[in-house]
Amino acid sequence: MKTKYRIIYLCSTLRRCGPNNQLSNLLKYLDQKTFAAEVLTLSPEPEDSLWQDFLRLGIPCSTLGMSRFQGFFAAGNELQRRISTIQPHIVHSQ
Repeated sequence: MKTKYRIIYLCSTLRRCGPNNQLSNLLKYLDQKTFAAEVLTLSPEPEDSLWQDFLRLGIPCSTLGMSRFQGFFAAGNELQRRISTIQPHIVHSQ
């Protein structure tokens, strides 16, 4: 059986904007037989989030849900813990 490469995409949020629209298109056409993608956001989602759109594409999403202040002190450790749990082959951030 062929290896599925795990990719984690890191974003501050999935706010409806150009870079996140591009990410949505990348994931929409990603070869899901070869890649297993997941999105991890750092902050709580705003009202105009694309979160549900990503879920409809079958892309698992999770969040650290930290404010900028919390993130300054704790995001590094929590991010490292999450990445260690997922064990991605590729980490992509924007």
